[in-house]
Amino acid sequence: MTRNSTEDLVRALGILSIVLSMVCLCQNGVSVFSAASMMSLGPAMEQVQREIRVEQEAHCVELERQLEQTDDLAEQERIQREIEQAKRVPDMSQAMNQFMSPAMMTFSMIGAASGLVTNLILLIGGAGLLLLTPWGRKISLLAAILKIVNIIVFSLIQAFVIMPKMSEAMGEMMKTMPTGTGGPMPGFFPKMMEMMGVAQAVITILFVSIYPVVLLVLLNLKDVRLLLSGNWPRPRESGMEDDDGRDDLAPRNIRDY
Repeated sequence: MTRNSTEDLVRALGILSIVLSMVCLCQNGVSVFSAASMMSLGPAMEQVQREIRVEQEAHCVELERQLEQTDDLAEQERIQREIEQAKRVPDMSQAMNQFMSPAMMTFSMIGAASGLVTNLILLIGGAGLLLLTPWGRKISLLAAILKIVNIIVFSLIQAFVIMPKMSEAMGEMMKTMPTGTGGPMPGFFPKMMEMMGVAQAVITILFVSIYPVVLLVLLNLKDVRLLLSGNWPRPRESGMEDDDGRDDLAPRNIRDY
């Protein structure tokens, strides 16, 4: 590549790094805000769950009282079905407690914070690439490696640690729901959640790692390293110069074709 084309490539990478890092920083900000909001809403959600359980128990007590007071067989059957249906209302407390657990909240906060840091590093590196500085390449390489490691670690934890716990809590809740016609298949949703977690991890790793991998490859090209290290051969010293005055590292017998 010529010096001009190499500079254009590096500046293009710098612009992409800045744009992508700013988009990701906005997402990280939303994630941090959401995690903080969920932590503050935890006590309120627990209170709501307690009120729902109290109302459910009171409703069952009232139905049982009505059952004792009636002698009509048809009415007794209707009330009995209503009691059974009321007792089968799924208890969301376990799933909510699992979702709102300190471990889950900590995982969310650490994931958002680590993403915030890596995207800030990518932003700084992009600015350095735009200015064609040696430190811009070093910081961008560091950001690319950190982003790849970060997305792999947290995606695997999400798929094989967090999702199994969530699916287990979901399975316990589904046991309280009616089965048969119109009801959910036992164990269907937990298994589906685990499969979706693994699929999401694979897709996330492949998609999010595209740009960091491209950045690692392009920033390690020989011409890019020469340019950003300040070792690009001068035309007079190398004896190679284009007709328009631009130096070119390509051999004459190849370039002329």
